Amino acid sequence: MLSQSSDETLSSFRYAKRVQKALLPDEKDMKKLLGDYFLIYKPLNIIGGDFYWGARKKDHILVSVADCTGHGITGALITMLGINALNEIVRNQDEYQPDIILNKLRSLIVGELNESDNLNHFDGIDISLCSIDPKSKTLQIAGANNQTLLVRQKEMVEIKGNNMPLGPYWDEKDFTLRKVEYQAGDILYLFTDGYKDQFGEKIDKKFGKKRFKDLIRHIRSKDLSEQKKTLEENFQQWKGEKEQVDDLTVMAVRLG
Repeated sequence: MLSQSSDETLSSFRYAKRVQKALLPDEKDMKKLLGDYFLIYKPLNIIGGDFYWGARKKDHILVSVADCTGHGITGALITMLGINALNEIVRNQDEYQPDIILNKLRSLIVGELNESDNLNHFDGIDISLCSIDPKSKTLQIAGANNQTLLVRQKEMVEIKGNNMPLGPYWDEKDFTLRKVEYQAGDILYLFTDGYKDQFGEKIDKKFGKKRFKDLIRHIRSKDLSEQKKTLEENFQQWKGEKEQVDDLTVMAVRLG
């Protein structure tokens, strides 16, 4: 009886994974949208609380990486809500400015959860959302408890989001829009905290923000396919036999 119950639970998780995968952007669509890019997406469990998203609106390319409350089923449900809400705002409300999108996203998600009395189980979403304008070579970025990195040769610029989650918060404010000019060939990195928060087998500490930024500096001149391979190999070497501690997403886009 216990074995049957476990099999049914596993089957449900696998079905939920297929549903979640269907909502996440297809790799071919992301390649068509972003051109030269890579994505590392490693859920902690069969289904995860991270998501990535992309869309084109007018002359703007929108791309986002997010980390939702919790892992497994809880996190996965929030990812589905987040993806659907982003699609609603961008496709049906004709919006492409990141700070406005995040303000509307917060209202939609908090409103939905308030109606279902599930808000007490939702702390928020940590997210970076970027709008790329290839014509003016300009980035517009907004974030909640997250940051992005823009790398140009030996220069690295950290673009920070607001120090609050996208969700219920005691000091809620509108999200801040950051504008940055870029040059063709610059690389934009978006990521959740899964890589930085991973504990090492040999050194029982988190990988940390400094090591992560140093690693990006070290690999910045490589092709993006090689960067992806290096990041994956380094993560596995650092983790060793330790268990993965969180969902992990890293995305890089070479800007044109």
